Amino acid sequence: PVRLMNDLGQATIKNGTAEEFLADIRPLLPESVFINVYDQGYQATADALHVIRGTAMALSLIALAVTLTVLALFAYLFAKRQRGSVEIMRCFGAGKAETRLYLMIGTSLTAFLAIAAGIGVGTRYAQTLIEMAYEFVSELQAVDLRYSDGYLGVARTFTPVAALSGPLAFAVGAAVLILSLFLCLYFAEKTVSGRLMTLKAHERVRRSPRKSSTALSGALRHAVLFIRRGGAGSFIVPVLCAATLLFLALLQSTLASYDTAREALYANSELHGYCTTSEGKFSDQLYIPNPQAKQLADSESIRQEAYTYSLNYGYLGIPERADGTLGHVDPVPVPMDAFELENLYNAHRAEPNLVFTSAVENAPEFYFSEFHAEFMPGWDAARFASRDWAAPPCLVSSRFMSRHGIQPGDTIRVYVENSRGGPPFAGIDLLVTGSFVRVANQDNIYCPLPLGALDPGRSTLNALDVSGRSPATGHYMRYTRGIETLTQQQLIDVLLDNHYVSSLSFTLRDVHDLAEFKNALEDAGFSGPKMGRSIRVFVMVEDSRFNEALSTLTQRSKYLQILYPVFLVLIGALGLITGFLIINSRREDIALMRGMGTPKRRIFTTLFGEQLLLLLFGALPAAVAWVAFEGPAQLASPGVYTFFICFTLSAALVILLQNTRSALALLSEKE
Repeated sequence: PVRLMNDLGQATIKNGTAEEFLADIRPLLPESVFINVYDQGYQATADALHVIRGTAMALSLIALAVTLTVLALFAYLFAKRQRGSVEIMRCFGAGKAETRLYLMIGTSLTAFLAIAAGIGVGTRYAQTLIEMAYEFVSELQAVDLRYSDGYLGVARTFTPVAALSGPLAFAVGAAVLILSLFLCLYFAEKTVSGRLMTLKAHERVRRSPRKSSTALSGALRHAVLFIRRGGAGSFIVPVLCAATLLFLALLQSTLASYDTAREALYANSELHGYCTTSEGKFSDQLYIPNPQAKQLADSESIRQEAYTYSLNYGYLGIPERADGTLGHVDPVPVPMDAFELENLYNAHRAEPNLVFTSAVENAPEFYFSEFHAEFMPGWDAARFASRDWAAPPCLVSSRFMSRHGIQPGDTIRVYVENSRGGPPFAGIDLLVTGSFVRVANQDNIYCPLPLGALDPGRSTLNALDVSGRSPATGHYMRYTRGIETLTQQQLIDVLLDNHYVSSLSFTLRDVHDLAEFKNALEDAGFSGPKMGRSIRVFVMVEDSRFNEALSTLTQRSKYLQILYPVFLVLIGALGLITGFLIINSRREDIALMRGMGTPKRRIFTTLFGEQLLLLLFGALPAAVAWVAFEGPAQLASPGVYTFFICFTLSAALVILLQNTRSALALLSEKE
């Protein structure tokens, strides 16, 4: 509105692009233009829900695989247990349709109860599960946004609501029921059609060979024969052992890669920060009190601190040329009355800036661009940055030099405002040591800092030897008796101590200390962008991209750390169950060996040797392949052999238990 003397604009940003939008537009904004993005926590919520959705899809695939496996196992066991009933029904004249109907009814009742229980539990606890998942993921994604350029304002609280779909639940339940019926009929078809008895009736009995090799005699020989007799079934244990070993080794390798990537991120990242306006915008027109600027500059967590003092200057002329000849120079203005003084002040404050800086290449004018300078012979950037000078050196823009006829080596005179005591303006002679290509829209002059800037101990004011007093930051003027007798070093010390620091930038010394640095800022009371505190000096660290990368690595590592023990338990359970089922299916062999008088020790070594050989047939090739492609690091962990260990223990225990029973008891045991 015109009445506010501002042009206000409003735009709607596409969801999920706020950070990219701000990063692109901020360097293009003039000093007086600010942009506020009211994200209200959308991005964090969207990221959390995206993770939950991805996890839900992965778990859905796992649940599908588990469901198919459980249904196949259920159908197989149900059909096997009903084999006797089916044979009796067929012997008493029941038709195939009646037999199939009997199996379908039994399967349907069991499956329907399981499906109904699953839908009921899912419906009852869906909301709680989603809320817990959202809270868990949000905590993992929590990023320290204090003093960060990624802070987008106050975030609103989001509560997820589970939208349950009745038709979807019904469709899934119906699909599971139909699949269970199909699998049950598939496994029972041989018994229903009577082909099983036909196959048994015409089964050919193999005769023993006349000659047999005696190599590998004893338990090892019989173990090898059992493996050969097992046919395709003998591949189950080696394949499972190899697959689980490679899977767990891959998980450990992935977890180690996340740790390596995180350390590489810390080692290769360099975080920069600076003082900003209250809206988080970089500026060279700040008002940072010297005590607070010194507190920041003296922090052990930062390095390459660059701060500037900006004083408006008026150009007076060239008192001395590079060749020693005198030039023309105007006198320092001396107002005659308060009215003239006010006019001079107003005109002077519209002039360009005399900038005293600790690092001219990091001055605000060049912070987002390149610094190009040419020094006269004998001078370079290192010498120019030195604070130990008698007459202050300076760099002026090439445009300023051509306009005023200045040559490198000339001494120019400017005047600045003296805000405390003495005449209202003070003249300063500057030695022109080079020129630069200006980026700003005015002809700023750059000078190195004096010895005493934010460092009272090095100030040449100590040479005044005022008894009982010493210079202190913010109180240099009290240490002097006037500026008329001061050297250039002492004069500029006093002038800068009476002004605010206009900009301050830094680089974090160690990225690992980011949280510690933010804690120190918060404890001291410094403000952050859009987060005011007791000290109205706003500090911002450009860490949003670093935090995003670190958060991603931390989340993935945390998820894997949580899932790895779960996978160990599942694979251990798989090993125990598989070992039990494999040995339990050999009850007839154990009973036959017991009936023929084979010693228990021989039975144990034969069967256990068979399973151990199968495990080695799977583990050794998998280990060799892993070492060839990835190295031996992960194979040193006992966790990758979980299936091997659990299967071995289960098989040994089951063999020992079966060995304690008689042959008749083994044969009479029901399925």
